[in-house]
Amino acid sequence: MKNIFLYLPTICICAQTLDSIDLDSIGNQLVQLELKNAESNSIANNNRYVTKSSTGWITDFNDDGFPDALFRFEDIGIESGENNYEYRMVLLDGKQHIIDQHIIFGGSLFSYGNLEIDQVRNGIVYALCREKPSPDAEYSDQEEPKSIELAFSLHDGKVKEKNYKRCPLATMKKQIFKKDSPLQIEASLQMDNQYNEEYYERVTYQGDTCNAYLSGCEDVVLSFGWAIPFNPTHHANPTIIKQLLLRKLFFLKEHSLFKTLVQHNLEQLEALNATLIQPNHYGNTTIQIRQLDGWQSSLYFAGNEAQGSYLTILFRKPVNLEVMDFWDSMESKVRLN
Repeated sequence: MKNIFLYLPTICICAQTLDSIDLDSIGNQLVQLELKNAESNSIANNNRYVTKSSTGWITDFNDDGFPDALFRFEDIGIESGENNYEYRMVLLDGKQHIIDQHIIFGGSLFSYGNLEIDQVRNGIVYALCREKPSPDAEYSDQEEPKSIELAFSLHDGKVKEKNYKRCPLATMKKQIFKKDSPLQIEASLQMDNQYNEEYYERVTYQGDTCNAYLSGCEDVVLSFGWAIPFNPTHHANPTIIKQLLLRKLFFLKEHSLFKTLVQHNLEQLEALNATLIQPNHYGNTTIQIRQLDGWQSSLYFAGNEAQGSYLTILFRKPVNLEVMDFWDSMESKVRLN
């Protein structure tokens, strides 16, 4: 008599391993982690959070054999203004403890669209980004809302949207500051609200901190920002504003990988008569500079006593003459080969 051996394939039975009670418990973990993170970073947090999931949103995102889940994470606190929400790919261990989470932008008061989940299956989140109707338009005058089908999954420990792989920036080596400089650099990679990769570097040097990011798909966006103590005299004095901006540009010329780009800004700003720098009635200043090779740059100096001042140097390189808006960019991305 022959022995018969049955080989049962190892499969993830994720749909059967988490129920609604488990999801409620995991949602509570998410909220507690958010509050703990705010406390550890000394952030005053009066917001309230609501989490929601579904047994249909359970899958194994990272192929470790344990069920994971997608959650809608909503901020309904008074500081958030309007309900801001996002989705979180929550990775779990065998005891249903959160080991990691990845954020997918959902929507906010000023967003151009809202993300709606269609289904979660085989480690992939299928969703629809739907255009928000204009509050100023009559219902009968509005066109059919635009929408884009999206799909999100984990690759190399990062969440990515399937259309992003077509973007020219997807294969670009992302680095902003020189690694051999005396700067302290903290680098991270996340997804922005257009579902492109946003490469971020936080740089500290001699007590000064610069927050920089590089993002986009076809249009490139490169931004540098500094928070500085508020001084009303600075906002009213064009000469001081010019000197503050020049100082930051000299820093970028010395330490960033975009020396040629920054050098042109330096030359233009040095040649600019300070009397032509005119703060608006809020005390905020914007200087537009046309760059070489299709680049555009904007220099901002803004702030108030309650929030402090913020200085931003923003570079953009549109694939066409002007930077595409949200929906043009999303639709163009789908058409890329």
